[in-house]
Amino acid sequence: MMPASRVLVRLFRAHPAVGYPSVDVNEQEEKPVEKPTYPRLIKRVRAALIDSFLLPVLYILSLLLGNALGIDRTTGMIVLILFPLMLLDPALVAFTGGTIGHHVQGIRVVHVQTQDRIHFLAALLRFITKFLFGWLSFVLVLTTAKHQTLHDLVSRSRVVHKNPLHLPAHEVLAERQLDVASYTYPPLWRRLVVIVVYAILATIGYTLLLSVFSSADCMVYDQCGTFDLVVQLCFSVLWLLSTGWVFVLGWTGCLPGARKRAIGKTT
Repeated sequence: MMPASRVLVRLFRAHPAVGYPSVDVNEQEEKPVEKPTYPRLIKRVRAALIDSFLLPVLYILSLLLGNALGIDRTTGMIVLILFPLMLLDPALVAFTGGTIGHHVQGIRVVHVQTQDRIHFLAALLRFITKFLFGWLSFVLVLTTAKHQTLHDLVSRSRVVHKNPLHLPAHEVLAERQLDVASYTYPPLWRRLVVIVVYAILATIGYTLLLSVFSSADCMVYDQCGTFDLVVQLCFSVLWLLSTGWVFVLGWTGCLPGARKRAIGKTT
């Protein structure tokens, strides 16, 4: 007569559901990986505006703190000036995933290849690039695949939604797909060099136009009348638009010197 233990073992092998279920890893359905979604440009502009309003407040609080502590040396004043900048942008981006404006808008800064926060040095480089290029850095959001600005590209970061499930469809942007099947694009370094060259030419043209249409008193003695101020405003707007357009055309491979080429086309 067969022992009861052997009967149970055979029963479990024949019918795994009777005992502990045997799980086949290959039969398990893989959970789909949730792709990151990107905010519209206007949401990032709102975040930047919130931070720009908060910065003077932090400056005042920092100076009041320095005054209360009796700090009046040059080194101490430099620290008091830099502290709000470091706190509001690179420190918060590195340790919390975004500035106060980012968190208010429900977006965060992550690494370009993962959903992790970027380290402090990358956040600092990101801040310096944004500080140097200002609003022009945001133009590339309109052309890059991951909706990245110039400071995002330099720091290998991207800005994504925290919780896109509760947002309307028009607020959620997917990754852009470049038409690599029809065109070959110049390398990134070449496009950036061409963009910089054209931006310098636009700046030279802006300076020449100002010197031609502004009065001598305005250019030499800084005594500008109403007409001079209007001319400066118009040419400043024109320079901003032209430089932004240079960024868009250069990044998409439409500027002479770094043009994209149709595959199979001979030149």
